[in-house]
Amino acid sequence: MKKWSCVRPFFIVKIFLFNAIKHLSRALLVYMKNLSIRLKITLIFATALLIVSLVILAVLRMVSGVVIYNMAQNQMAAGMDIGTQYLDERLHDIMMSAVFLIPILTILASVLAYHMAGRMMSPIRRIGELSSDIRDGSDLKRRMNFVGPNDEFYQLAGAIDKMINRLEYAFEKESRLVADVSDELRNPLSTIIAECEYTLDRDRDSSEYEAALRTILSQGERMTDVMNGVLDYSSLEQKLHKYPIGDIDYSSLVKEIGSEITVMNDKNIDLQLEVDENIRIRGNRFLQTCLIQNIIQNAYRFGKENGFIKVRLSEWEDKAILEIQDNGCGMDEESLEHIFDRFYRSTEDCAQRGTGLGLSMVKRIADMHNADIHVTSRLNEGSCFRILFSRV
Repeated sequence: MKKWSCVRPFFIVKIFLFNAIKHLSRALLVYMKNLSIRLKITLIFATALLIVSLVILAVLRMVSGVVIYNMAQNQMAAGMDIGTQYLDERLHDIMMSAVFLIPILTILASVLAYHMAGRMMSPIRRIGELSSDIRDGSDLKRRMNFVGPNDEFYQLAGAIDKMINRLEYAFEKESRLVADVSDELRNPLSTIIAECEYTLDRDRDSSEYEAALRTILSQGERMTDVMNGVLDYSSLEQKLHKYPIGDIDYSSLVKEIGSEITVMNDKNIDLQLEVDENIRIRGNRFLQTCLIQNIIQNAYRFGKENGFIKVRLSEWEDKAILEIQDNGCGMDEESLEHIFDRFYRSTEDCAQRGTGLGLSMVKRIADMHNADIHVTSRLNEGSCFRILFSRV
C-alpha cells in the first residue's frame, strides 16, 4: 500500500472543494447581478448542491482511504497477503462514476429548482403586471386578490392591495376636491365677467360704476374665502397624522375659546358658558380649538340678532359631552343630511354666506378623536351640536 494513499483525500478536498468554491463564488458575483430572481435562486441552489456533492465525495474518499489503509496494516500485522489493491480499484471506479453522475444530478435538480422558483415567484410577477397596468392605464380598481397560504407573498400581496386602496381613496378625494373647487369658483368668476361686460357695454354714471365695483369686490372676497378654506382643509387632511395626541384640560380650553369669541360678537348675541370643572380628554389641543371655534362661528353665522348661544361641557360616566346650542334660523331635514358635506351651504335666508368647509373640518376632527357627533335642528328655532369624547 502506498504511503500517500491515505493522504490523497486531503488533496481532493483542497483542489475540488476550495478552488471550486472560490471560482464559483467569483463567477456568481459577476454574472448574477443582471439575472432575474428566478435564475438567481436556481444558480444558488445548483451551486449549493454541487458544493455539497463535492464535500460528500471528498469525505467518502477520505474515509475509504483510511479504511483501506487500516485494512492493509491489519493484514500486514497478521502476516496475510495484502489484498486491498482490488478494493482500491473498485473504489476508484465508484468515485469516477460519481464524478460523472454529480453534474447530471445537478442539472436535473437545477431544472426542478427553476420550475419551483417560477411557481414561488408567480405572485411577484402578478404584482409587477398589476403595477404596470396601473401605471399604463391608471386603473386603480384592480387588486391582487391573492389566494394562497398565509406566507410572505400573501402578506406582500395584501399590503399592495391596502396601498392601492389608499391611493385610490386619495386620488378620488383629490378629484372630488378639484371638482368642488371648480364649481365654487365658476359662479363668482361668471358674475365678475358678466358684471364687467354689462358695465362696459355703454357709458354709465359714477353710482353704476361704484355698484359694479362693489359686486366685483364681493365676488373676489368670496373667491378668497373659498381658496383660504380649501388651503386650511387640505392642510388639515395632509397633517392629521402629525398632530400629537395628549391629555387636554378641556374645561379650560372651552372657557378660553368662549371668552375670545365673545369679543368678536357683531350681532349682539349672548354667548353663555356652562362648563364643569376638571374635565380632561385625550386629543390635540390645536385641532380641538378648530372644532370648537368652527361650531360656535357657525352658530353666529346662523344666529339671530339679540339671540343666544349656549356652550355646555359636562361629564357622564366615561364621556365628556360638549353641547353648543343656538336659537338661530335652524335647518330643515334636507339640510341636516348634508351639513358635513364639503362646500354645502344652507339656503336659509337668515344665514350668512360661508365657504361650506367649516363643518366638514369639524366632522373630520371628531372622527380623528373617535368622537360621536350628533346634530338636531328645527327650522326657525335653532340647532344643537352634541359631541361625545372619551374622558381621561
